Amino acid sequence: MVGVSFETWSEIKRKPMNMGNAMVLNAYVAKFEDNKYVQINSASVGDTVYIIVETIGLTGKKIEVNLLDRDGILDGKNFSVVDLLQDDKDTQGLLTAIVDKQGKAIYKVKLQPSSDKKDIENWGNKINKTKDKKIYTCLLVDADKHNPGVNITYTGRNAKDHENDSRKSSKTNYWLDENGKWFELKYCECNIYSIDKELLKGPNVVYTKTGSKVKGNIGIRKVIAIVLHRTIGSSISGAIAHSKGTHFYVEGTYGVDGEIFQPIKLDQYSNHIMNQTARTSRLEIQTENSIGIEVVGMAYYKVGKDLYTVYDTKIKDPASIKLTKPFKGERKIDGKWAVEDIYWDKLTEAQIKSVKCIVATLMKKYNLKKENIFTHEEIQSKTAGEGQVVKDAIFPLLNECL
Repeated sequence: MVGVSFETWSEIKRKPMNMGNAMVLNAYVAKFEDNKYVQINSASVGDTVYIIVETIGLTGKKIEVNLLDRDGILDGKNFSVVDLLQDDKDTQGLLTAIVDKQGKAIYKVKLQPSSDKKDIENWGNKINKTKDKKIYTCLLVDADKHNPGVNITYTGRNAKDHENDSRKSSKTNYWLDENGKWFELKYCECNIYSIDKELLKGPNVVYTKTGSKVKGNIGIRKVIAIVLHRTIGSSISGAIAHSKGTHFYVEGTYGVDGEIFQPIKLDQYSNHIMNQTARTSRLEIQTENSIGIEVVGMAYYKVGKDLYTVYDTKIKDPASIKLTKPFKGERKIDGKWAVEDIYWDKLTEAQIKSVKCIVATLMKKYNLKKENIFTHEEIQSKTAGEGQVVKDAIFPLLNECL
């Protein structure tokens, strides 16, 4: 709960702009990327972002800023202050910073009310009950509170064609309160995962497995891609029984469903794809600049009503197998390759959540986009549908986390 009313000093009508005045020119939310601040229009609960306020004539001065919840989703009051952590401290939503020599006040904030998991989940429940599963926020800048006697002009009044977008449109010290500019705050269940010392941290992540021989290699480069794989097996044991493998494995129902095994740290590369042999496209993606994720799952083909694994083992109870749609592939018949419909185990709900959360966490770490996620068969000759099954399962769910 915020202890100070921002209405008291913030909603002040300003004099017409005078270039001799100190001025607040702009305010927005950004991420730090490639050594610069890049404006963003959305983020997830738990993300670290930067609020940037651009000014003239206020170098060395303290400025306060608030993030406001347009519809009062979090505490029931429209345009209420959103409680955030600034520099990992609870400031009860009242954020302060000193304007630097470039005229910018920069606030490093974490989009969560506290470090308490229950508080974060409470936010998530409220956000996910909304129609759009997000809340719309704007920024209120107050440069007057800490600078009495300074004549300050704000330039945040909405343009004429956006005067009806917000009840604060006429206020000059509000920013982002326009349709198409509201800063959107979403909630993703993957916020319980993080990366520390090149290891994924989460409730179902393990780093050792009996029988694992998977090893990493020194010399990883800037990561440009995530590659999705399947084990073509019903358990993890065969996939981890040799030194070549992926950074992550996701267990299925024959193990601890959805458990994440990370045998290789992220400062090493794994031999999960061929750099030259059998490559079909995207040769810029190499083992040294990509992260591999392998999900336990078998591939099958049908002969009449009978179901076989791609290793020609007949399934005793085909009805017990939840199959994906068919993918047009090939299998060897009497020593020759023939066109065949290939089916896969559907991912379990636990597998889907784990893969989604690995991918979302990696995308944030490496500043990747959805177009940087590839299936194994997109870049190399592999069994039809191998990674596509995984991609199809997680792609519709990623937007809530990005």
